[in-house]
Amino acid sequence: DILWFNPDGREIDDDEWTHDYARCLGLYLPGDGLGDWDERGHALEDDDFLLLVNSYHEEILFMLPILRDGSPFEVLVDTALPQGRPVNGDEHPAEEPYPVQGRSLVLLRHRRRRLS
Repeated sequence: DILWFNPDGREIDDDEWTHDYARCLGLYLPGDGLGDWDERGHALEDDDFLLLVNSYHEEILFMLPILRDGSPFEVLVDTALPQGRPVNGDEHPAEEPYPVQGRSLVLLRHRRRRLS
């Protein structure tokens, strides 16, 4: 299941969707919810992705969810950066808020550990 988050890290409830001041949200796509299996019957899994959207004109700090092992998120896209992404890659600790600049979006990846 996908989850929708407020910048403070809380899941968005039904009432909050109708607020006209709600300009920022996070969309969490877990990699374990693909609903498909390999030829041996094992559930397929991917990495987890978190999309942060800020349509407000000022920077907003987003609290990131701490997932499984607490490992950092990898910044894949940040539209506020000159290249649209970090030049040399960037990791961001799960326990620290991520600053999403005004009128921009950020795509983060949380890698799943693969079993051999």
